[in-house]
Amino acid sequence: MVTGFLDNANNAKKPVSHGFTLVELMVVVVIIGILVAIAVPIYNNVQARAQINAHNANVRTLESAAAMYLAGSAPEDSTWNSTGGGWEPYLVTWPTNPTGGAAYVVAITAPTAVESGTIIVTPPREE
Repeated sequence: MVTGFLDNANNAKKPVSHGFTLVELMVVVVIIGILVAIAVPIYNNVQARAQINAHNANVRTLESAAAMYLAGSAPEDSTWNSTGGGWEPYLVTWPTNPTGGAAYVVAITAPTAVESGTIIVTPPREE
């Protein structure tokens, strides 16, 4: 009979927990908040840097196209923009400014006997 008493004592029902406590949930929310606070500024910086790099690549493309124009036979002073002509043989499409700034304009000064030609792209490259 003593054995039966001990068996009943060991088989006493223990409370069963289903789910998480409020403290556990709050810890998870705080950890997620910290991760978001770290990730969002980094993401924004990467976006801005990518736009600047794309802008600089567009400026280099326009400079290369203008240099091909100057290397051609009998170049003249010229100004290129997205709506004007003259750039079609040197570019497939006119680039757009990814930073949302001003549209690109290329001013070309033909070479003379004294000095070589100049190429000015506005807006200029950003560092």
